[in-house]
Amino acid sequence: MLEYVFVYGTLRRNEANHAFMDGAELVADRAHVFGQMWDTGLGYPALVLAGRSKVYGELYRVSPAQLRRLDELEGYVGPGGPNEYERVEETVYAEGRCLRAYVYVYTQPPAAGVRLTSGDWTAERGRSPNGEAGE
Repeated sequence: MLEYVFVYGTLRRNEANHAFMDGAELVADRAHVFGQMWDTGLGYPALVLAGRSKVYGELYRVSPAQLRRLDELEGYVGPGGPNEYERVEETVYAEGRCLRAYVYVYTQPPAAGVRLTSGDWTAERGRSPNGEAGE
């Protein structure tokens, strides 16, 4: 059974961990959820499901094996476990559709984090999602 996963940080195209998405089907290259985007200060962002700001990312369809690899990368061992990120199901808005997808989230803002008001990790890092230099 294939699952949908929304990615908003280092798993996006041209980002450090995008290789984990090899073999996944890109469903929408411009999608969003509602919440808050935070820079953890550790080289990757965190999404907190609070507020109504748009957080931008990409939507993929993944296999169970790919989902297990993503769980490992994101420090998710399962419900109630000592997880860095929680894996939750959220509504994702993509190309005029609303889909339910897994999203890796923090339960609260990171202690040393900085809120990214644009809601777009690649924009905050100074480049567009296609890897070109930003202005």
